[in-house]
Amino acid sequence: MRAPVAFAALTVVVSLTVPGISCAAINPAGTKYDSRVKTVFYNPDDVVRVKVRQGTSTLIQLEDDETLEAANGGMGIGDSEAWTIGVRGNNIFMKPKAASPDTNITLVTNKRTYAFALESVKNDSNAAYIVRFNYPEKPEPKPNPAANRQPCTDLPDPTAVNVSYQAWGDGALTPTAMWDDGRFTCMKYPRTNDLPAIYRIAGDGSETLTNYNVEGNIVVVHSVAKEFRLRLGEQVLGIRTDGLKKANFNRRNTTVPGEYREVTGDE
Repeated sequence: MRAPVAFAALTVVVSLTVPGISCAAINPAGTKYDSRVKTVFYNPDDVVRVKVRQGTSTLIQLEDDETLEAANGGMGIGDSEAWTIGVRGNNIFMKPKAASPDTNITLVTNKRTYAFALESVKNDSNAAYIVRFNYPEKPEPKPNPAANRQPCTDLPDPTAVNVSYQAWGDGALTPTAMWDDGRFTCMKYPRTNDLPAIYRIAGDGSETLTNYNVEGNIVVVHSVAKEFRLRLGEQVLGIRTDGLKKANFNRRNTTVPGEYREVTGDE
């Protein structure tokens, strides 16, 4: 014997007046398998008519991840004395207690607002056992190649990045190209098997070792600075710029192929 559904306790808001049922309410359609199992397309401006019968339980089933337990969620019913109502997740179970239980119900979930007009019928074949919703399809998010673009891996617009760097010292450590976008400093090398340690120079002349990763033959330094110092063994190279870019220089993250300004040791 199947155990009856135990209705969970639910505090409902009882309205002072019961509004008249609008003739514009939407009637859910029965499925091809059983007319008592209903489906209806969700529209936030529709009132959905649900036909009920005394002694029969009706289930209103919302979307799988939908719940009334949100901070601003809840249920309002015009005549709470005429109904037994229980909620489990996205399932709202209701059964009329009174002979004339006609009323309205509003639901506010974590995702949507619903309005129902409950009407009693005598014939079991006209009563709704289950009411489910079909929801508008969510638009597929448009791909955003720029969002997945890694820093320094694409050719930047030379007018949008800072390429004005001067280098002095051991020319063997000099990048073949260098630029920054306000967040990352990019150093291009012909090969990356012997890379120097890269230090950021503070205003007082102190050195702080920077973090970086390598993308192909480009060193991506995770910061920008007016001056860097590169060290490899006894070799030392200083690099300086007076044209640092602001981090939000290119809000659209667009890129245009272009040429890099070559950085040479005798600049």
